[in-house]
Amino acid sequence: MTGNKKDMGQRLNIARKRLNLSQNAFGKMLGITKQTIINYEKGRITLPKTFILSLKELFSVNPNWLEKGEGEMFIQPDTIREKPAHYIASPTLKKIVIMLEGMTPDEQKEILKYLKERKLIKDLLKERAKKKDLQK
Repeated sequence: MTGNKKDMGQRLNIARKRLNLSQNAFGKMLGITKQTIINYEKGRITLPKTFILSLKELFSVNPNWLEKGEGEMFIQPDTIREKPAHYIASPTLKKIVIMLEGMTPDEQKEILKYLKERKLIKDLLKERAKKKDLQK
């Protein structure tokens, strides 16, 4: 990994603050704990390549800036490959879309099938609860 942990941690802190996110919210959006964010920002832990790529995908943070301090903090829209996830405001939905984009069409179909089955079960349970309430 290029760059030293402390410098990269300081740049991560700057980017997070520029995004106007708390360490807790930032961690939740990235699927890690607040303590991990603190450790990254203090330079205690080297930023994993997967984490740096997630920052690029979710927040358009320039990996070159983060690792070496070179270039702009954020990648300009015309220099990143536009994906559907870039247009989604909800961090959770954005993460789901990014995950789905990395799957094969068959894997995506399996996920869709699972979600449909889960919704059917949830709907059935709601109907039962309504019937029980009406019988009381």
